[in-house]
Amino acid sequence: MLVVDLTQALGPDTIMWPGCAPPVFDITQTHGEDGASCRVVSLCEHSGTHVDAPAHFAADAATVDQISAERLVSPLALVDVRDRTADDADYCLSVADLERDEARHGAIEPGSAVVIHTGWGRRSADPATHLGIGEDGTLHFPSIGARAAEWLIHRRQICGIGIDTAGIGRGCALLFAREGATVF
Repeated sequence: MLVVDLTQALGPDTIMWPGCAPPVFDITQTHGEDGASCRVVSLCEHSGTHVDAPAHFAADAATVDQISAERLVSPLALVDVRDRTADDADYCLSVADLERDEARHGAIEPGSAVVIHTGWGRRSADPATHLGIGEDGTLHFPSIGARAAEWLIHRRQICGIGIDTAGIGRGCALLFAREGATVF
């Protein structure tokens, strides 16, 4: 088994969704004074690398505590579209991308989680570049197209979807939530 840690570090420089405060770490005990170290951590639930439960997008859907640990362990399919996103901040994953990937690596197994590698993680040192904040305040980063999302849900019956950008994009989150898929 190969384990790859894709976690982004949490700290004052963590890129946050516009309007969310950065994480705060308050030291409440130190080794020197208290014999132990302790901090109180305050952060937006959507800070850094995280899992969005279906309830984030759909009112009557499962919350994180209702997702079994077994459901968070699954086969993984990695779809690499870095060559298409390098010069296109608004790139949307397409069905053609998925079919091209399957032609090279085999069909996505039902029950798999799918991670889309856009290369956007390399922009995480600069919030404006990572979020693609336009002059009018709109965000621009690669995402998953609606037809590709439907294809993954209905044709491949995936259990979850992930991407290395600030979000999966343009209305797809609600679609995954209605189908009960986990977004990470």
